[in-house]
Amino acid sequence: DTYTGLHSTLAMIRDTQTTERADGALDSGSLNMPRVILLGGYASKTFLVPLAKASRPGRIFCAAKTLADAPTGNWTAELIKADDMFSILVIANQSVPVEITGLLPSMKYEVACVADADGGAESTTEDIQATRRTWTTEDKAPTIASMIAEVNPSPIKDDAQDISTYVQIAEKGYLWCLVLTSNTTLTLGVPRAKVIQSDGLRQKVEDLRQSSAGSFPGFPKNRTYEVYCTAEANDFSNET
Repeated sequence: DTYTGLHSTLAMIRDTQTTERADGALDSGSLNMPRVILLGGYASKTFLVPLAKASRPGRIFCAAKTLADAPTGNWTAELIKADDMFSILVIANQSVPVEITGLLPSMKYEVACVADADGGAESTTEDIQATRRTWTTEDKAPTIASMIAEVNPSPIKDDAQDISTYVQIAEKGYLWCLVLTSNTTLTLGVPRAKVIQSDGLRQKVEDLRQSSAGSFPGFPKNRTYEVYCTAEANDFSNET
């Protein structure tokens, strides 16, 4: 694509997703700091939804500040957790969406996340800063109801990793997803919906009973990647 030069393949690979939390024992309090990693997400009119994972179970908090209000120095765990927007991570290294609400349409924000492990340990300052992104809300809401992402070792190449997305759409129409290196989004910010539609891969979604699944295989293991999506309703009446 013209944004990163990367190429991906989008295909249906899974019909259902499980998002319910199961009961389990809490971590007894290891002092290992939970590493938080941003995996992508999507933007709406009045909220942003980062997808993140952490190396230990617990909670992942994310926050957004306008560029005028964002810290000039490091984001702190206290600042991120003050807005109390989090998701519970039951199993380490699985992605969870964190909905950051109360935002203004078409406004540029800075976003950061922190993991808070069950035992009380928090992500290091370095890991928190690695999640900092500029991210702009959209002027209209996408039709995405939920989204998760997974990164797994490639079953074909030892030095490669595969990225998978599972997106639930609220109305039939089109879904676009775009994979970017973390360095790209850290430097340039998260792309707007129009860039994702221009450079991402498009999928036609007609069956709302299924999650739309995307497979992006064969990315080098020595780099980290993120996937961002957007969606738009369409009744396909203009198609022949």
